[in-house]
Amino acid sequence: MKKLITIILEVILILACVGYAGSKFGVKSLDSVDTMMVSLKSQIESEITESISQVEYLVPVEHQEEFSKVIESVGKSDQVDAMINKYSQSFLKDVASKNGATMDINAEVDQFISDNETEIKASMGNNVPEEVKSQVITEMRTKIDFEKHYKDVVEYTQKKLSPGQMEALDTVNELIVNSESYPMIAAATIAASLVLIILINIKNRFGIGYIGTALVISGITCFGLSLIMPSFVESSLVRIPFEIDASQIPYAMLKNYGYIYGGIGLVLVIISSVMSRYEVVDA
Repeated sequence: MKKLITIILEVILILACVGYAGSKFGVKSLDSVDTMMVSLKSQIESEITESISQVEYLVPVEHQEEFSKVIESVGKSDQVDAMINKYSQSFLKDVASKNGATMDINAEVDQFISDNETEIKASMGNNVPEEVKSQVITEMRTKIDFEKHYKDVVEYTQKKLSPGQMEALDTVNELIVNSESYPMIAAATIAASLVLIILINIKNRFGIGYIGTALVISGITCFGLSLIMPSFVESSLVRIPFEIDASQIPYAMLKNYGYIYGGIGLVLVIISSVMSRYEVVDA
């Protein structure tokens, strides 16, 4: 019975060790997600500028220079930047969700225009007639469909990803939400497993042989993951319609954890083996 409990604790220790390494790897990899968000934000900003410029035909040629200031001022405003941040941060969640897009972007854009109508009109300059300014504002509200663009991008990305990649993206999204708690939970599980193995096997060389074996298996698993992950991630990234800097993904971190776990585990196995021989000699 004691041996069965120890084996179960070994399995838990292996899962916790691999989970800890994986969660730390995932948290570090969020830099790449940030890179994707920067790329996405850049695309959104371009879309905003392009969409607003679609109503340029309303402005007489002699006033189009003033109108270009509108495009620039709207694109660089703090409110638009905040909206873009919210928009890009929601992207991963919406792609991973089976319910699709959840952002009500058009309502936010309309609210932004309402809140800043005076400033937008003023930025067109004094030479643009008031009726033209009002017509431009109306067109901006009714003809620019930001939400459709967002939903199209979400749906396009969902269609490009396989079910397995969708699950992986859902895991990444979950990791983003719980990026601080997962490593702590894994570390606590490791500590609890070690203590229990030692207490249960206090008369059997403190269970260091079991601990060593679990760490060696954890190390091999982490090392194996470091070899498998690059091809899996790269095959996933090519399906996402944004440029992502995959060079920031720290695959070497998994390999390093593999070396650490494996090295410590091997030392413990050797110590346990030596202690076992001395016990035989003493007997």
